[in-house]
Amino acid sequence: MNIFDHIKNHIELIVYFVLRISLPKSKMQNHTLLLINTGFIGDLVVSTVLIENQDIFSNYEKVQFLIKEQYLDLFSNYEGKIEFIGYNYKKYKFSLIYKFEFLSKLRREGFEKCIHLTAARGILNEEITHLVGAKEVITLNSFWEYLGKNLGKYFDGKYSKIVANNTLNEYEKHSELLQYLGGDGYKNIFNKGITFNEENIDKIEKHIDFTDAIVIAPFSSLMNREWKKEYYFEVVCKLKDIYQVVLIGTKNQKKDLEELKNRDENVWVLAGELKLHEIPILLKRARLFIGQDSGLTHIALKMGTPLIALIGGGEFGRFFPFMESEKVKYLYSQMDCFLCHWVCRKEEMFCMTDITPKILLDEVEKVIRVGNDN
Repeated sequence: MNIFDHIKNHIELIVYFVLRISLPKSKMQNHTLLLINTGFIGDLVVSTVLIENQDIFSNYEKVQFLIKEQYLDLFSNYEGKIEFIGYNYKKYKFSLIYKFEFLSKLRREGFEKCIHLTAARGILNEEITHLVGAKEVITLNSFWEYLGKNLGKYFDGKYSKIVANNTLNEYEKHSELLQYLGGDGYKNIFNKGITFNEENIDKIEKHIDFTDAIVIAPFSSLMNREWKKEYYFEVVCKLKDIYQVVLIGTKNQKKDLEELKNRDENVWVLAGELKLHEIPILLKRARLFIGQDSGLTHIALKMGTPLIALIGGGEFGRFFPFMESEKVKYLYSQMDCFLCHWVCRKEEMFCMTDITPKILLDEVEKVIRVGNDN
């Protein structure tokens, strides 16, 4: 962490202490639980194992799951015991009034237990977790990416239990949490029908034959995790002569996706046209998914889609590789600097750039061949 991050953290810590003494008293109710994951789509997909083993919450009268409000649509088709609630991250970060009102509302709900699931811990998600006013507060890990050592130790001391402190992989941490709560680990890890279902996708299927479609998500919200654009161009040029290719991404990525399409009628671009709850069904029906170390790769893994992911070494093992098989392949070039947290000190990210288009295309043929055999 640099000096500016330390200053920012200590300013936010002062705000935390001010809130702690000024917020109304929590109206704690027995048999109530709040789950918190303030991460991105991939983080939330990992945490869906809790939804799919929701019998472990049978003793709770109320279970709520707090996430960023922009991701609520991902779970809009979910029908189950857990209630998803959202908050505006930008307002929470920059508006003290919003922050006070939001935390006051949570305290009025009155939770007996709070479980913090976010992979990367920082002041803001620690603040929410510890100011809910729960009697018992649990977290999965001590990954202090945004806290630093001193603040990390301080907040560690405020937890009733740290469940998986010596475990790196987030999926495995959730498995340990399930067992701690009385479940059977990953008994139903791919019980996707509980979290996602097959509604609202017909308008896309009218144009694309999913039997032969290869879905590619070439860009990430974090650009330092991306493969070379010219490499993707070469891959798309090769695949489009054999398969229909579907390029997916955000509205902001449309121009780059159109360049990869290169006006070819056998390549479709869906840039910002899909709602979040439609993406799992698109990926489920695809022949193959190709992506990065991103949330969409987590969704493809969840849906049982044959996939190839270019994962690099920045957070190697923290999320991927996981459950690798003949149908699930992770590509990277082994380096001695893995787990650099994507702060590359080489001339370029060789862990990614050493993966050539030929290497990827060879894996495509292998994975599709396995899929055909099955």
